[in-house]
Amino acid sequence: MKITLLFTLITISFGGFSQCPPPSNFTYSNITPEDVLLEWTETGTATLWEIVWVPNYVIGDQTPTQPMHVTTATAFTLMAVPPGCSVFFIRSFCSAAEVSPWTTVATSGCSSEVGDYVENLSTESFSKNSAFIIFPNPAKNFLYIKSDSEIEQVRIIDALGKVILAQNNTEINVEQLSKGIYTIEISTGNSMTFRKFIKE
Repeated sequence: MKITLLFTLITISFGGFSQCPPPSNFTYSNITPEDVLLEWTETGTATLWEIVWVPNYVIGDQTPTQPMHVTTATAFTLMAVPPGCSVFFIRSFCSAAEVSPWTTVATSGCSSEVGDYVENLSTESFSKNSAFIIFPNPAKNFLYIKSDSEIEQVRIIDALGKVILAQNNTEINVEQLSKGIYTIEISTGNSMTFRKFIKE
């Protein structure tokens, strides 16, 4: 069964990607119980693609910065992929100085929370033009959210995907949190936005 879950992660790992669009129609399908076929469509002029596979994906995992595989075809087979939650990343390599944003597909073994997390990372609301501003970042005592939208709920999620704090206001006391990187989930009506912040 072919599953298509298309998400584009906007990252700033390399120089700009305005002229290097990400691949589209990124899909995976199991060709054996453990082997996965990745396929995609090039939307620009790239003839080289970089692929990363993250097994046992959990909310808060870092977006990759270096490829694990490089291919010149618009299909690639990964072997010995165990069952469970895996996320596959791909980006177009347009030149030595220009790569596209990552595009991802999550396997059906991922929870809906992971699927929502990855999906929301790709939405326009996650870009730097978002209506949400979180400050200060890093935060020591309090974290504030500035928004044009009415916020229904805010949740803080640790690196293991565990919700450690939930509230419905825009001033968050983070004093008791251990130092590290956290994800903040902001719910407004039917939409969710995710951000990362550092606790000092």
